[in-house]
Amino acid sequence: MIRFNGAYFSLGLGLAVVAVTQLLIKSRFEQLGVGELIDRNEFFSATKIIFADAGCWGIGVLIIVGAALWYLSIARLPLHLVLPLSALIAPSVAIGAFF
Repeated sequence: MIRFNGAYFSLGLGLAVVAVTQLLIKSRFEQLGVGELIDRNEFFSATKIIFADAGCWGIGVLIIVGAALWYLSIARLPLHLVLPLSALIAPSVAIGAFF
């Protein structure tokens, strides 16, 4: 199991992975044209494109890795530290999406 100092690193890495994967999902869906298909209510076609794309599978694996790291760290650190740090995901994604 990870130590207390490793838990901080695990939390930071987990939050960074989750934030980056959200940005990767946005850019990948734009490249594949998934948004336009959903706007036209073609959900089945959008789902087929998403599941056929290797990049989307890779992003899915990154989400699972980020969630596992976040879970490992939250089990080791006190909640009064973890919850404010976890709240940084939304603003960091918004800032990253701007650039």
